[in-house]
Amino acid sequence: PTVDANNKALPDHKNATMDNKQTEAVIVALSDEANSFAKQGNTAKAAATIERGLRIESKNAQLWHQLAAIRIQQQQWQQAIALARKSNALAAGDTKLKSANWGLIARAYDRLGNKQKADEARAKQRAQS
Repeated sequence: PTVDANNKALPDHKNATMDNKQTEAVIVALSDEANSFAKQGNTAKAAATIERGLRIESKNAQLWHQLAAIRIQQQQWQQAIALARKSNALAAGDTKLKSANWGLIARAYDRLGNKQKADEARAKQRAQS
């Protein structure tokens, strides 16, 4: 069995399953907790909380978007762009989320001084609206 730093056995995740409602409740709680941390300016805890959620549900486009927004707060422009693009890749038909991601991307490119890419992102944002 896998053990933690204190040499205690960790649960076997292959056999541990959460149903969709349990997973959704956990993700919502983590997302809310991260929002609270971010509003308090504790972006490190906010990011760590979202990353926990992503370990549970790695294909959750909303969580990737939320992490991108936190990276904007942390002035980690390139990472914010990459995370927002990841969110867009997973967002399927969620045009509202895609639009929000393009807005984050435009903001990050603005901060990087790349007006052309920022304008391209804004155009894609408008196309989603």
